[in-house]
Amino acid sequence: MEKNYASFWINCKKIYSTNDGLTLISGLYYGREVLGLQWDDRYPSSRGKLVPFYLDDEMGKLLLSGLLQKAIINHDQEMFKHISQAIEFLEINK
Repeated sequence: MEKNYASFWINCKKIYSTNDGLTLISGLYYGREVLGLQWDDRYPSSRGKLVPFYLDDEMGKLLLSGLLQKAIINHDQEMFKHISQAIEFLEINK
């Protein structure tokens, strides 16, 4: 993602995005691999820089669990692949 992120968010990658603009990302947050949330590549922001919401491990797992269930129910292979990659990301970067 070539966005103008705040300095404490580095190497951000989009994992999943909804039709209404909610985007789940992974990246380095103060040097730690974490998940974050943002909307429409513009919010939340501060001083013209994107500042995604940081998700702690528990919240990240809860969100991914719900999205994985949605992918299974809707038989959405692409969504399943992306959410599975995010789950692996969390497991690898404990």
